[in-house]
Amino acid sequence: MQGSNQAGQYILTGASVLPMGGFSGRVPFPTTGQLAKLVTDGQLRYVMLGEHGDGRPGGEGSADTTTWVKNTCTVVTDSTLSVSDLYDCAR
Repeated sequence: MQGSNQAGQYILTGASVLPMGGFSGRVPFPTTGQLAKLVTDGQLRYVMLGEHGDGRPGGEGSADTTTWVKNTCTVVTDSTLSVSDLYDCAR
């Protein structure tokens, strides 16, 4: 998920999440390569794009990371979920 503001509600419930882009969503972390490695190593399965998920200013490489997620992962279309822009990156 992009930025800790968006991730905060999940962190408070005890979920294990990685806020991409740091607090503001503008820090270039993780890079596309780092994100791909987390997925390959089985440490990360789902990615939720949101704020800045369309490639708008969100740190260097955010558009590349968003493009990677959209091209590599599958959109989750479970109607029981109340989230949008959730991608399953399991291989």
